[in-house]
Amino acid sequence: MIRWLLCAVLFVIPLLAVAQQEERVLLEGIVLDADSLQVLPSVHVRITNSGLGGVTEADGRFRLRVNPDDSVVFSSVGYKPYLIVPSDSTEESLRKLIIRMKPQVTVLEEVRFKDYQDLSKYIRREYDTTVDLRRPKGKPLFEDQEPEDRPAVSTIGGMHGANLEGGLTALANLFSSEFQQKKKLEEILKIEEEEKRQQSLKEAMTERYRAMVLTAAALTEPDLQRFTDKYMPHPLKMMNMNDYDLMAEIVLHLQAFETEADALDKLLKEGVFEGEKRNSPE
Repeated sequence: MIRWLLCAVLFVIPLLAVAQQEERVLLEGIVLDADSLQVLPSVHVRITNSGLGGVTEADGRFRLRVNPDDSVVFSSVGYKPYLIVPSDSTEESLRKLIIRMKPQVTVLEEVRFKDYQDLSKYIRREYDTTVDLRRPKGKPLFEDQEPEDRPAVSTIGGMHGANLEGGLTALANLFSSEFQQKKKLEEILKIEEEEKRQQSLKEAMTERYRAMVLTAAALTEPDLQRFTDKYMPHPLKMMNMNDYDLMAEIVLHLQAFETEADALDKLLKEGVFEGEKRNSPE
């Protein structure tokens, strides 16, 4: 009798697992930017009920099975979270989902800068680093007479003479907080100048690239921006490229770009957006 009950339990458990598997629904589709309609890779797809999930692939596609009453959240840095509930949509739309995520704009507090010509009064001086090697008056060292008011250490001048005073000044500057702060300020100004130069170079090369792209193909402004962001070489590399080599590279990339645009248009026409229901033919 016990053996018969055990066999019955072992037979029923797989049937329950299969029934539970059949109740789950399949989610399949692609995630796009709501403004540019570009695919979004590495978007987190999480099931809130269980905490399980994954990320979208390089082409923005995803595929997972969930329970009908689960809540699925799509989240990515810089975008607003997107929530769907499979029970609110049909099985057909759940297999051709197009998730359009809207960018999330963060407004920062206002920061004001003032231009000061004289920065010395804003540099805090911690201590006095003046080096004085003169012997004090009125305090004889080895003799009874008063010493002369002159440096205790002297050097021989001339072509090959050493400048001890300059060496001591440089040594004192190494331990001067004021000197270190001024040196750090000079380094910051040099970095800012280099960043401005790089930005000017990037703007000039971008203008040159966009003009050559429009010469090769009549693209709309959104398509031109997407093409430039994806295929434009580094500004330093463009400086060493002549117009012929750059145009040959643009023509090669335009072929791939047009193929991707045709595939995306076809997907947008055939796909079913979240919340959209198509009328099935009778």
